[in-house]
Amino acid sequence: MYNFKKEGRLYFYIDSILYPIDVYPDLSFSQTFNEQSYNKKTLHNQLALNQGATIVEANPANFSFTIPIKYATELAPLSGLFEPDYITGTIAPIDIYVDFSNKIYKLATSVIENITFNIESRAVFTASVSGTASILSEVASLPATPEVSNTDPYTIIRGVEVTVDGIVLPSIAAVNLEVNNSIEWTKNSTIHKSVVSQIAYKESYSLTERRVSGSVTEFILENSISSPDFDASVPIVIKLYTDSNQNPPFLTFNLAEAVYTRRLN
Repeated sequence: MYNFKKEGRLYFYIDSILYPIDVYPDLSFSQTFNEQSYNKKTLHNQLALNQGATIVEANPANFSFTIPIKYATELAPLSGLFEPDYITGTIAPIDIYVDFSNKIYKLATSVIENITFNIESRAVFTASVSGTASILSEVASLPATPEVSNTDPYTIIRGVEVTVDGIVLPSIAAVNLEVNNSIEWTKNSTIHKSVVSQIAYKESYSLTERRVSGSVTEFILENSISSPDFDASVPIVIKLYTDSNQNPPFLTFNLAEAVYTRRLN
């Protein structure tokens, strides 16, 4: 039996290379359009009570999916997609393709706006990804031959170390880390496109804000610090291990200046 979401393949098209990306079945994408309605009722046609409508402008398309992380295949392509170019002040877009064998869809000028790293000890390391794109369309074929898929097993996090201002937290229960890029799409509706009955799609965007946030949950031990605390600028380092003797760690998040608040629950 064909399963629409499980049989689909997702690809990132970056610098003329088509990367296959494993995704969970929560993959979704869509695009809506702005409608302008008008009255049909006239002096000569009093019974035309329904309204007509025209569609001349498209909203940015939306997409979201969850990736089980394999370091070489999933994390490497992702790492450059949420790092802004400080010369241009924005983030480079990519094209995303979804291949369902009988249908291929393209999300042109895709911008990843949110990546949430889901970190749980002895669980598969995953990242929840969402963002917007200029145009969602059906295409005839993929733009290139996909790279060979890596058959390595998914990464399982077997150890997490969190250091706050040089102090290692002794009893980590869970960690959540989120990278958010606030994107503002430029309005693109022209009289020329409206006249010829074409739909105006958003073509350009700007990065208005970038924020890294998250939470660390720790158990309260007899000898641990449990009182509420806060600091407006404190370094936080999160190290992930796939093996107890691993050196260096599988992945390190270095937050040089973080607003830190400790709360009791």
